[in-house]
Amino acid sequence: MFGEKFDFLLKELDISSKALSESMDCDKSYINRVRAGSRNIARNSKAANTMINGVFEYISDNGRFEDMCTVINTSSDTGTEKALESLEQWLFEGSGETKAGKPASAVFSDKFKAVLKLANLSNIRLAKLLNIDASLVSRWRTGFSTPSAAKLQDSLCSILLSRINSQGNKKELAELLSVEYAAIDNDEPAYGALKEWLFSCRDTNSDIVERFLSAIDDISFDGKISVLPFEIAANKALLSDRSLYYTGNEGLQKAVIRFLGNAARSKTKELWLYSDQSMDWMTGSKEFMLKWFSLMLECLKGGTKITIIHNIDRGLEEMTYAIKGWLPLYMTGNIRSYYSTRPGGGRFTNTIFLAPDKACIFNCGITGQTEKARYDYITDEKGLAFYKEMYAMLMKDCKELLKTYAHSLKQTSVISETKGVHIVQNTPSLATMPKELVQKIAAGNDEIIKEWEMQKKRYEVNLKNGFVHEYIMLPDDEELFGRSVRVDTTLDRLYYTPEEFSAHIKHILEFSKNHSNYTLTILPEMLMKNCRLVVGEKSVIVEHRTKPETDFVFTHPLMRTAFAVYAEEIGRQNRISKAEEIQKLKQYL
Repeated sequence: MFGEKFDFLLKELDISSKALSESMDCDKSYINRVRAGSRNIARNSKAANTMINGVFEYISDNGRFEDMCTVINTSSDTGTEKALESLEQWLFEGSGETKAGKPASAVFSDKFKAVLKLANLSNIRLAKLLNIDASLVSRWRTGFSTPSAAKLQDSLCSILLSRINSQGNKKELAELLSVEYAAIDNDEPAYGALKEWLFSCRDTNSDIVERFLSAIDDISFDGKISVLPFEIAANKALLSDRSLYYTGNEGLQKAVIRFLGNAARSKTKELWLYSDQSMDWMTGSKEFMLKWFSLMLECLKGGTKITIIHNIDRGLEEMTYAIKGWLPLYMTGNIRSYYSTRPGGGRFTNTIFLAPDKACIFNCGITGQTEKARYDYITDEKGLAFYKEMYAMLMKDCKELLKTYAHSLKQTSVISETKGVHIVQNTPSLATMPKELVQKIAAGNDEIIKEWEMQKKRYEVNLKNGFVHEYIMLPDDEELFGRSVRVDTTLDRLYYTPEEFSAHIKHILEFSKNHSNYTLTILPEMLMKNCRLVVGEKSVIVEHRTKPETDFVFTHPLMRTAFAVYAEEIGRQNRISKAEEIQKLKQYL
C-alpha cells in the first residue's frame, strides 16, 4: 500500500526518482524499489521516517506544497507540521498499521525544519557556518540522525538564534516555542529556551547505536583524513621546553604537544593515558585537535602501543562518544582500550598521561576549574616510578572495553562460544552458501574455502546451542545484472552473477526449511555500506570491510544489551510473514 501511494504521489507531482534520490542523497534504485513495492516500508521505521521527510522536504523546496495538499486531500493552511502528519497518514492509509509515538530523531527533525525555516538557512549555508558536511545537515532534516556532541548543539543553537534575530523572526520563534515574547527578549534566555525545546527529545539506546555504527561505517583512510606533518604538529620550541608545570587549558595543550611530540620522535614503546576531566581543553580548538590527532597517529605508526582508560561513568551515549573520537586511531591495531569498574567522584578530577621511564603529565584538580588547574610535567626517575605504580593500581579495577583485530578470522572463538547470534549485513552470508557454489566463486582460492568452512562451523555451533537471525538486503535487477552485489567474504572483492545469486537463494530456502532456529529478516534499505554487525551473547563484533579492514569487538554488558535491542528492533520493524518472505526470495529463482 505504501509503495502504491508513494508512486502515485510522485507521478501526480511529476517528481522523478532521479531528482528525489539526488535530493535525499540515496541511490535511485532504492526509490524505484519503494515505488514498485519491492521494498517493505514499515510505519515508524527509520526507512519510513527518512522517505517521508525526504519527499516532503523536496516538495516544499520545489514549490509543490499546495499541489501535495491537493493530492492527499488536506488544507494547505494547516501548517508544515500538520501537513507532514497528514502525508504520513495518507501514505499508510489501508496498511493496517496504527500511529505510534515518533522516534527521537523524527521529533528533532520536525522541530529542526521549523526553526531552520525561521532562520532562512539552507543545508549548505548552515553546514558552512558549522564547518561540517552538508550531508550531515540533510540527515538531521530527514530524521536520519540528531546532533549528539554538546559543542555542536551549542554552536547550532547560537547560529540559529543569531539568524532568526537578523531575519526579524523572534516573535515567530516565541510562538514556535510556545512562550511569551518577553521571555526570550534577551539572547541568553532565548538561547536556553531554544536549546531546551530543540533537544528535549531524548534518544533511545537504539538511536545511539545507529549513530555509532554510522561513524564506524564512514571511516576511510583513502586520503580524506587530514594529518599535519610532524614539523608543523610538534612545535620545535615545545619539544625542547624544560618547564616543570603548565597552567590552564592552554598550558595543558602545550604539555601534550611536548609529551606526544617527544614520544613520536623517540618512538616510545608505550603510552598510558587516563583523564576524567572535561575534554574542553582538547575539543575546544580544532587547530589543537588536528595537532593532537596527527601526533597520536605518528606515535602509532612508529609502533607505540597505547593503553587508554576511557571515562565512561554515565551510560551508553558517553561510552560511544568516547570511542568515536578515537576510531581512526583504533584502526592501527596498536590501542588497548579499558574502562574502570570503580565509581567516579564528583569533586576532583585526575589526569595521568604517562610514557613509562620518559615523561608524565599529572593533575589532580577541582571539577570545573580547569582554567586554574596546574599540570605537573615529571621527568625524574623517582617521580615516573611513582606514577607508573599509580597507573598500575588504577588498571587493577579495569576491564577491556573493546579489542581491534586486523582480520575477522582471528576472533573465531568469540562467536562460536555464543548461544545465538544476530547478523546484520548487506548480502547473504557465506555460511548459507552450498559448497559447490563456494568452490565455483572461489576459483581456486583456498583461503575463501577456509573462510566458508569457518563461518559454516560457527553457524552449526550457534544453531545447535541457540539461533541464527540474519538481516539482509535483497538487490534489484539493476544491481544484480550490473554485477554490483558483493559476495560475503573478507578476503577478496567478489561479485555475484545473477545465476550464482539465484543458486545461493535456492540454498537459503532449503537451509531455512531444515533449521527452524534460523531466521531471516529482509531489510528495505542498506543500513551499513561497509560494515557487518554480529551480536552475540558474550560480545558484539563490528567488521569494517573496507581498507583498513578492522574488526571492533565489544564485551561491555551495556554495549552488548544495546546492540541486541537494536537488532531486535530492526527485526520487529521489518517483520513479514513466512509466506511473504518465501515469495520475495523466490523472485530470484
